[in-house]
Amino acid sequence: MRMPKHPNIVPFDSLVVDRIDGVDRVVGFTTRYIPGGTLYENKERVFKLKYLEQLINVVDHLNLRLGIVHGDICPWHLLIDAETDCIQLFDFNWAAKLGWEGDGEDGWRFRYDAERNDVKFVMFTVYELITREFCFAEEFYPHELDASKIQRKRKWTKHPDTKLDRPVEEYRRVLDEWVARRTEADKVVDHSTKALDTGL
Repeated sequence: MRMPKHPNIVPFDSLVVDRIDGVDRVVGFTTRYIPGGTLYENKERVFKLKYLEQLINVVDHLNLRLGIVHGDICPWHLLIDAETDCIQLFDFNWAAKLGWEGDGEDGWRFRYDAERNDVKFVMFTVYELITREFCFAEEFYPHELDASKIQRKRKWTKHPDTKLDRPVEEYRRVLDEWVARRTEADKVVDHSTKALDTGL
């Protein structure tokens, strides 16, 4: 709710308040409806290279500038806004402060789990969208996702039904260059208190 607006994040709309036991409580929230289904649901859509570039941009914005980790980037948390032709990230239920270990009574809240690294999750998301090889499940354990396994593959074979606007090699190049940049940036910005504008 307090994050600045970003063209690739589904915007928060309003709180839903209800009186419970005589006390007004927040029981939910609403966001703008974006038709067309998620990237997981709508496999007929062309996955454009620019969507990958937009996803990279929003992850850098969250991680490096705001010190926030989404923690659950996957095909079913991504939409395409037909009006703007932009990728949209939503569902921040696993969001955390980068590097935060927690303190006090609510120490678990916003605690960072390194296994829920957004860069790793983007890599698996793109790999799954291109190859349609099963990576995620409704219930999965982040520590089981080893990004080096897909990085080491010399060739990603596009699924025959997958629609792209560029060759697979272009997606790999953009992704690999970004991972290399982030490896260096993450050495500097390793905690939410160090978040800054890195120019990435």
